[in-house]
Amino acid sequence: TNGSSIRTVRATCPRPRWSRLIRLKSKIQPIEKIRGDTKMKSTVVLVTKGPLNQYSRITRNQLEEQEVANNRIPKNFLERSYSFKNSYAGRPLRAGQVITTKDLTKPKKVVVVESPIPAHSPLDKQNLSLKYRLKGLPIDAIQSLEGLENLAANKLLHTGDILRRRDLTKAKMIKRGELVLVEAKSNDFHIISEAIAFQDGYLGDQIKLTSVDSKRQLQATVVERGKVNALSKKWIIKY
Repeated sequence: TNGSSIRTVRATCPRPRWSRLIRLKSKIQPIEKIRGDTKMKSTVVLVTKGPLNQYSRITRNQLEEQEVANNRIPKNFLERSYSFKNSYAGRPLRAGQVITTKDLTKPKKVVVVESPIPAHSPLDKQNLSLKYRLKGLPIDAIQSLEGLENLAANKLLHTGDILRRRDLTKAKMIKRGELVLVEAKSNDFHIISEAIAFQDGYLGDQIKLTSVDSKRQLQATVVERGKVNALSKKWIIKY
């Protein structure tokens, strides 16, 4: 604030020994003057020429350079050299707004359902495709077709749906009573035979089976649809 301040100080002298209280009056410099003496640094940034709707395409022509005081520039502001290729407004933008990385979004490649998939049905790559999408992208959207053959839909999926992790579960690779291939191999041999499954099996499960030829029971690990790897080689001795 403007005005003055009065202080009381003690002055002393050792020789000759004396002490005295002195009242001092000092003038306070106005804050406005102090601020005026300090020049704020500024930076040239990109701002919008006019308002932009959410998901509208952003090009360099829609922006202009403007010098803005550093204390008014938000974090993650875009440099003038930024490339706006495939850039869209991630939210509505007002005119004169400083553009930041949080204001932009780009299309992402996601897996899209091409034809309806019933609940509990294994996924088939023929019913899926990779497409670029901009709107309504869920956080858990699947972005690759790899490994989907081992999964199944846990609900009905409609044409055009974006495939999500929450919509998937392990696919049943082996059904009880089903005839499956049993593979047994080592450095000395590689044998593939047939067996009947005693129980359902998902990827990585250990299930019981009965060999078609030897009628012996065995345990095996489910490795893919209709195929298992034998845990023990003893059951093949009779071959």
